[in-house]
Amino acid sequence: MEKGLIYVNKNRNANLLVEEAKNKVHELPAVMKDIWEKMIKLTLILNF
Repeated sequence: MEKGLIYVNKNRNANLLVEEAKNKVHELPAVMKDIWEKMIKLTLILNF
């Protein structure tokens, strides 16, 4: 039971980090946004 709760909390934290990152992307200038998106795509490719 406790392990399940920890897992859910980790997932929630990860989702919050993703949302934060998305919000920060909107604040960046267009060039930075483009680079940022490429970095995110590379990270996703490397993770899978």
